[in-house]
Amino acid sequence: MSLAEENKRISGPWLQVVRSVCRRDWSSAATQLETANLHTTVAGKSLSRLVTSRLMRQAVDDWQIRGYFSAWNKIVLATRIAPRNMDRILREKKNELVESAVNDADKNLQAGRVNVTLDILKGLANLNILDWRADRIASSALLIHQGDEMLRSGQFQQAIKKFQLATRQRPDLHYLSAKIANIEGDLKKQKTTKACVLAAPLNQDSRHFFTDSNTGDSNHLVLVEGNKPNSASANQMMWIDGVGAYLLCAGAENWIGKHVEGTRCQIAFHGDLSRFHAKITQRDGRFYISSKSATKLFRQKRLVPTVDASPLCDQDLLVFASGIKMCFHQSDGHGTAKLTLESGHKTVPRCDCIFLVSEGIMIADSSDADIRFPGLIGKLEIKKHGGCYVAETHGMELVADGRVVRGPTRLEPDSRIIGHQLSIQMERIGLGLDS
Repeated sequence: MSLAEENKRISGPWLQVVRSVCRRDWSSAATQLETANLHTTVAGKSLSRLVTSRLMRQAVDDWQIRGYFSAWNKIVLATRIAPRNMDRILREKKNELVESAVNDADKNLQAGRVNVTLDILKGLANLNILDWRADRIASSALLIHQGDEMLRSGQFQQAIKKFQLATRQRPDLHYLSAKIANIEGDLKKQKTTKACVLAAPLNQDSRHFFTDSNTGDSNHLVLVEGNKPNSASANQMMWIDGVGAYLLCAGAENWIGKHVEGTRCQIAFHGDLSRFHAKITQRDGRFYISSKSATKLFRQKRLVPTVDASPLCDQDLLVFASGIKMCFHQSDGHGTAKLTLESGHKTVPRCDCIFLVSEGIMIADSSDADIRFPGLIGKLEIKKHGGCYVAETHGMELVADGRVVRGPTRLEPDSRIIGHQLSIQMERIGLGLDS
């Protein structure tokens, strides 16, 4: 092959690499260097060093937001084109990444987030990463997941056995002992309390509903007296894939304050606030603000004098202490309200907005929906019903915790709702002051 032909053969791939570098598309640049074998040339080695370092920066960024598998793929790609003097650094980064992912899976398991744990471990398995700690965590997580599935289907004794096996493997998971005690307590109450099958009118807030242990049918409701399985006074986080994260506060009183470990504050911020700065009270579908510390209320850009239990109106702006701003929304002056964050401060846990749930929340592609989901066919309502949340669909088919939603379906604190267009994860994050 002549020199001219060789230059022509190489110039095409080089042009593609240069274009990718100019676009800062480091993954494409690395792939093109490897495909054309340019990383072995003198000029290619210098460029490979640049592309490798940029890929490592991207991997670290992904790593910090728990994008472990994206980070792993970038490190593997960098390894293929990296100069020899960077091999050791890349191997260390791989080991650190695996260690971080396993530690994160373990922390989620200890916090009771079993589904998150299994997702992380499944990703490690898909990448053919072997780790003895990951196998140990996966074994316990699968037992707990199986126990939860049996619990939802009414197989209480089998669920207890699964939780006991998981407890033997992981004695540090103290919430399993509490879960076993709660199930055993509910079983004793079901034996001593006369259960009445009812046609489940949705206005009996003083009663609590459980799955019928004889039929295993989640829609066959049995009326019993007992502990609330999913307290509506407890805060819930609701993650909707592709839409956002929402904090659901359904208690009669919701305190706003500074995030301090151990403080039972429903709406907590990182900021210059007192631990219990102000309180929003719900009464007869209306909301009222009371303040213990510096709080300003603006209505139509005018400062409104605040008294104890000042009523809130749609579009009111609340300003707390050092500039934390929230806008109150309640379009019809009654029912569920919404607080949107107008300043750069973040809630703990972080969310896009806060719902003060009075009756329920509607998710749909319409202007009157509480949460707008563009392109969604049908609508989903999540209602507060007595001591729990129930889901009800209109014009769509969804599956909640493995059960097809037909009519009002009770949601667990960690329910997963999946449909053709919609994917929702619920998580209980704390108890209200009145619980």
